[in-house]
Amino acid sequence: MAHLAGKNGTVKVGAGPGVTEVVGLTSWTLDLDADALETTDFMANGVRDYVAGNKGGSGSFEGNWDTALTPVASPPNLNEGETVEFNCYINATDYVNFDAIITGLTISCPQPGVVTFSGTFTVNGAVDKSNLIP
Repeated sequence: MAHLAGKNGTVKVGAGPGVTEVVGLTSWTLDLDADALETTDFMANGVRDYVAGNKGGSGSFEGNWDTALTPVASPPNLNEGETVEFNCYINATDYVNFDAIITGLTISCPQPGVVTFSGTFTVNGAVDKSNLIP
């Protein structure tokens, strides 16, 4: 069994020649879900029945602020309310691709410490997992 180290992950936003790596990232998460719609009727004998409903997802990212390419620059344009195409890599070649709406952005400036940023997003549409390790 092979395991992967998170140190090789990254996030790139955009598509084609306009793809930009998000500088300074230290972690990202993607949580996928599906609705379970209850269909239980009187004939179910006290046992609940469900059908699969809509799929969706959400996630987050965080990193160290880098003045060379800030997360609010365009690109990567990780500003609240913006729709961004994400390519979230788990290593140099394997990634998931999806569009998402940025739902939050936090900038933290502790003393002592480094300036950091974090954000949240909601997936908008399908998630392409075909580029993950088979």
